[in-house]
Amino acid sequence: MAELKNRFFGEVTGAFGDVVYRVRKGKNFTARKPKQYKKQQTEQYIKRTNTFRMSIKLSSMINSVPELHNFLKTGIVTNQSPYEYLLSRSMKGLFNKSSIERFPITPEKGFGVEIDETLFDGKLLTFRIKPLLSSSMIDTSIEKKFKLISIIQAIEPNTEIDAPYSFLKLQSESIVSSVEDNLEFTMNLSTADKQLMELYNTYVINSTIITYDENDNPLKYSNTIYTTIQKT
Repeated sequence: MAELKNRFFGEVTGAFGDVVYRVRKGKNFTARKPKQYKKQQTEQYIKRTNTFRMSIKLSSMINSVPELHNFLKTGIVTNQSPYEYLLSRSMKGLFNKSSIERFPITPEKGFGVEIDETLFDGKLLTFRIKPLLSSSMIDTSIEKKFKLISIIQAIEPNTEIDAPYSFLKLQSESIVSSVEDNLEFTMNLSTADKQLMELYNTYVINSTIITYDENDNPLKYSNTIYTTIQKT
Protein backbone atom coordinates (compact mmCIF):
# COMPACT_ATOMS: atom_id res chain seq x y z
CA MET A 1 0.00 0.00 0.00
CA ALA A 2 1.40 3.39 -0.99
CA GLU A 3 1.45 6.12 1.67
CA LEU A 4 1.37 9.88 1.07
CA LYS A 5 3.91 11.14 3.60
CA ASN A 6 3.69 14.82 2.75
CA ARG A 7 0.46 15.97 1.14
CA PHE A 8 1.95 19.31 0.16
CA PHE A 9 5.10 18.07 -1.49
CA GLY A 10 3.82 14.67 -2.61
CA GLU A 11 6.38 12.33 -1.07
CA VAL A 12 5.07 8.84 -1.74
CA THR A 13 6.52 5.52 -0.54
CA GLY A 14 5.36 1.93 -0.84
CA ALA A 15 3.58 0.15 -3.65
CA PHE A 16 0.36 0.58 -5.53
CA GLY A 17 -0.50 -2.33 -7.77
CA ASP A 18 2.65 -3.24 -9.68
CA VAL A 19 4.19 0.25 -9.23
CA VAL A 20 6.74 0.81 -6.45
CA TYR A 21 7.36 4.32 -5.06
CA ARG A 22 10.57 5.46 -3.37
CA VAL A 23 11.89 8.81 -2.12
CA ARG A 24 15.59 9.52 -2.52
CA LYS A 25 17.12 12.88 -1.62
CA GLY A 26 13.73 14.53 -1.69
CA LYS A 27 12.80 13.19 -5.11
CA ASN A 28 10.14 10.66 -6.00
CA PHE A 29 11.14 7.58 -7.99
CA THR A 30 8.88 4.94 -9.41
CA ALA A 31 9.60 1.46 -10.66
CA ARG A 32 7.49 -1.38 -11.94
CA LYS A 33 7.53 -4.78 -10.30
CA PRO A 34 8.76 -7.55 -12.59
CA LYS A 35 6.08 -9.78 -13.96
CA GLN A 36 6.00 -13.23 -12.46
CA TYR A 37 8.51 -15.46 -14.24
CA LYS A 38 7.03 -18.38 -16.06
CA LYS A 39 9.15 -21.33 -17.09
CA GLN A 40 9.31 -21.95 -20.78
CA GLN A 41 7.89 -25.24 -21.88
CA THR A 42 9.00 -25.27 -25.49
CA GLU A 43 10.61 -28.39 -26.89
CA GLN A 44 13.95 -26.61 -27.29
CA TYR A 45 13.86 -25.37 -23.69
CA ILE A 46 13.16 -28.87 -22.39
CA LYS A 47 16.03 -30.28 -24.47
CA ARG A 48 18.45 -27.63 -23.19
CA THR A 49 17.36 -28.24 -19.61
CA ASN A 50 17.79 -32.00 -19.90
CA THR A 51 21.19 -31.59 -21.55
CA PHE A 52 22.31 -29.17 -18.83
CA ARG A 53 21.33 -31.58 -16.07
CA MET A 54 23.13 -34.48 -17.71
CA SER A 55 26.19 -32.33 -18.43
CA ILE A 56 26.48 -31.21 -14.81
CA LYS A 57 26.35 -34.78 -13.50
CA LEU A 58 28.79 -36.11 -16.10
CA SER A 59 31.24 -33.22 -15.72
CA SER A 60 31.22 -33.54 -11.93
CA MET A 61 31.81 -37.28 -12.15
CA ILE A 62 34.77 -37.00 -14.55
CA ASN A 63 36.25 -34.06 -12.67
CA SER A 64 36.13 -36.00 -9.39
CA VAL A 65 38.70 -38.53 -10.67
CA PRO A 66 42.13 -37.03 -9.81
CA GLU A 67 43.93 -38.53 -12.80
CA LEU A 68 41.34 -37.30 -15.29
CA HIS A 69 41.21 -33.88 -13.65
CA ASN A 70 44.99 -33.49 -13.92
CA PHE A 71 45.21 -34.72 -17.51
CA LEU A 72 42.47 -32.29 -18.50
CA LYS A 73 44.14 -29.48 -16.59
CA THR A 74 47.37 -29.92 -18.55
CA GLY A 75 45.78 -30.97 -21.83
CA ILE A 76 43.20 -28.28 -22.55
CA VAL A 77 44.35 -25.14 -24.33
CA THR A 78 41.62 -22.78 -23.12
CA ASN A 79 41.63 -20.71 -19.93
CA GLN A 80 38.79 -22.79 -18.54
CA SER A 81 39.07 -25.04 -15.53
CA PRO A 82 38.68 -28.78 -16.22
CA TYR A 83 35.11 -28.66 -14.91
CA GLU A 84 34.20 -25.62 -17.03
CA TYR A 85 35.78 -27.27 -20.07
CA LEU A 86 33.84 -30.49 -19.51
CA LEU A 87 30.58 -28.64 -18.96
CA SER A 88 31.00 -26.52 -22.09
CA ARG A 89 32.02 -29.49 -24.21
CA SER A 90 29.26 -31.77 -22.95
CA MET A 91 26.58 -29.11 -23.42
CA LYS A 92 27.45 -29.16 -27.11
CA GLY A 93 28.24 -32.85 -27.49
CA LEU A 94 25.23 -34.20 -25.60
CA PHE A 95 22.54 -31.84 -26.89
CA ASN A 96 19.42 -33.75 -27.87
CA LYS A 97 20.97 -37.06 -26.77
CA SER A 98 19.68 -39.46 -24.15
CA SER A 99 23.07 -40.88 -23.14
CA ILE A 100 26.80 -40.10 -22.98
CA GLU A 101 27.58 -42.60 -25.74
CA ARG A 102 30.73 -41.60 -27.66
CA PHE A 103 31.54 -38.71 -25.31
CA PRO A 104 35.31 -38.65 -24.55
CA ILE A 105 36.39 -38.51 -20.91
CA THR A 106 40.03 -37.62 -21.70
CA PRO A 107 41.73 -34.92 -23.77
CA GLU A 108 42.74 -35.70 -27.33
CA LYS A 109 45.95 -37.46 -28.36
CA GLY A 110 45.80 -40.44 -26.03
CA PHE A 111 47.28 -43.77 -27.11
CA GLY A 112 45.06 -46.20 -28.98
CA VAL A 113 43.60 -49.40 -27.52
CA GLU A 114 41.32 -52.12 -28.84
CA ILE A 115 38.84 -54.11 -26.76
CA ASP A 116 38.96 -57.88 -27.04
CA GLU A 117 36.04 -58.64 -24.73
CA THR A 118 33.82 -57.00 -22.11
CA LEU A 119 31.99 -59.10 -19.50
CA PHE A 120 29.50 -58.13 -16.81
CA ASP A 121 27.73 -60.59 -14.51
CA GLY A 122 25.99 -58.11 -12.24
CA LYS A 123 28.81 -58.15 -9.69
CA LEU A 124 32.03 -57.96 -11.68
CA LEU A 125 32.92 -55.88 -14.75
CA THR A 126 35.82 -57.25 -16.79
CA PHE A 127 37.67 -55.64 -19.71
CA ARG A 128 40.09 -57.62 -21.84
CA ILE A 129 42.27 -55.40 -24.01
CA LYS A 130 44.28 -56.58 -26.99
CA PRO A 131 48.08 -56.15 -26.83
CA LEU A 132 49.08 -52.52 -27.18
CA LEU A 133 50.57 -51.56 -30.51
CA SER A 134 54.07 -50.17 -30.87
CA SER A 135 52.42 -46.94 -32.00
CA SER A 136 51.14 -46.47 -28.45
CA MET A 137 54.72 -45.46 -27.53
CA ILE A 138 54.49 -47.11 -24.10
CA ASP A 139 57.91 -47.06 -22.43
CA THR A 140 57.86 -50.13 -20.20
CA SER A 141 61.12 -49.09 -18.57
CA ILE A 142 59.18 -46.23 -16.97
CA GLU A 143 55.49 -47.09 -17.36
CA LYS A 144 55.25 -50.05 -15.04
CA LYS A 145 51.56 -50.24 -14.20
CA PHE A 146 48.17 -49.96 -15.89
CA LYS A 147 44.76 -49.08 -14.50
CA LEU A 148 41.35 -48.83 -16.15
CA ILE A 149 38.91 -46.09 -15.11
CA SER A 150 35.27 -46.18 -16.22
CA ILE A 151 32.45 -43.65 -16.10
CA ILE A 152 29.17 -45.54 -16.37
CA GLN A 153 25.75 -44.19 -17.23
CA ALA A 154 22.94 -46.61 -16.43
CA ILE A 155 19.92 -45.92 -18.66
CA GLU A 156 16.52 -47.44 -19.51
CA PRO A 157 15.10 -47.83 -15.99
CA ASN A 158 12.88 -50.76 -15.06
CA THR A 159 10.05 -48.50 -13.90
CA GLU A 160 8.87 -44.97 -14.56
CA ILE A 161 9.41 -43.98 -10.93
CA ASP A 162 13.17 -44.52 -11.23
CA ALA A 163 15.41 -41.70 -12.47
CA PRO A 164 15.88 -41.79 -16.27
CA TYR A 165 19.61 -42.41 -15.73
CA SER A 166 22.26 -42.64 -13.04
CA PHE A 167 26.03 -42.23 -13.06
CA LEU A 168 28.75 -44.15 -11.27
CA LYS A 169 32.50 -44.55 -11.61
CA LEU A 170 34.63 -47.65 -11.28
CA GLN A 171 38.38 -48.21 -11.15
CA SER A 172 40.36 -51.39 -11.46
CA GLU A 173 43.36 -52.27 -9.36
CA SER A 174 46.72 -51.45 -10.94
CA ILE A 175 48.18 -54.35 -12.90
CA VAL A 176 51.70 -55.09 -14.10
CA SER A 177 51.78 -56.58 -17.57
CA SER A 178 53.70 -56.67 -20.81
CA VAL A 179 52.44 -54.66 -23.77
CA GLU A 180 52.85 -57.82 -25.84
CA ASP A 181 50.13 -59.58 -23.82
CA ASN A 182 46.43 -59.00 -23.40
CA LEU A 183 45.56 -56.67 -20.54
CA GLU A 184 42.74 -57.80 -18.25
CA PHE A 185 41.06 -55.39 -15.84
CA THR A 186 38.42 -56.41 -13.33
CA MET A 187 36.25 -54.10 -11.24
CA ASN A 188 34.14 -55.31 -8.33
CA LEU A 189 30.89 -53.45 -7.76
CA SER A 190 30.01 -52.36 -4.25
CA THR A 191 26.63 -53.34 -2.83
CA ALA A 192 25.32 -49.83 -3.51
CA ASP A 193 26.59 -49.94 -7.11
CA LYS A 194 25.00 -53.34 -7.70
CA GLN A 195 21.67 -52.15 -6.37
CA LEU A 196 21.85 -49.07 -8.58
CA MET A 197 22.73 -51.05 -11.71
CA GLU A 198 19.86 -53.46 -11.08
CA LEU A 199 17.39 -50.61 -11.58
CA TYR A 200 18.45 -50.22 -15.25
CA ASN A 201 18.69 -52.34 -18.38
CA THR A 202 21.48 -50.69 -20.39
CA TYR A 203 24.93 -49.49 -19.35
CA VAL A 204 26.90 -46.96 -21.39
CA ILE A 205 30.54 -47.27 -20.35
CA ASN A 206 33.24 -44.75 -21.29
CA SER A 207 36.68 -45.82 -20.10
CA THR A 208 40.37 -45.01 -20.33
CA ILE A 209 43.58 -46.81 -19.44
CA ILE A 210 46.12 -44.87 -17.37
CA THR A 211 49.80 -45.79 -17.16
CA TYR A 212 51.83 -45.21 -13.98
CA ASP A 213 55.43 -45.31 -12.91
CA GLU A 214 56.63 -47.52 -10.06
CA ASN A 215 55.67 -44.79 -7.57
CA ASP A 216 52.08 -44.66 -8.88
CA ASN A 217 52.48 -41.32 -10.62
CA PRO A 218 50.13 -41.16 -13.66
CA LEU A 219 52.00 -40.76 -16.95
CA LYS A 220 49.80 -41.36 -20.00
CA TYR A 221 46.18 -42.05 -20.89
CA SER A 222 44.48 -43.88 -23.71
CA ASN A 223 41.81 -42.53 -25.98
CA THR A 224 38.34 -43.12 -24.57
CA ILE A 225 37.09 -46.71 -24.90
CA TYR A 226 33.37 -46.91 -25.69
CA THR A 227 31.23 -49.87 -24.64
CA THR A 228 27.50 -50.47 -24.25
CA ILE A 229 26.18 -53.50 -22.36
CA GLN A 230 22.62 -54.79 -22.21
CA LYS A 231 21.45 -56.48 -19.03
CA THR A 232 20.66 -60.14 -19.61
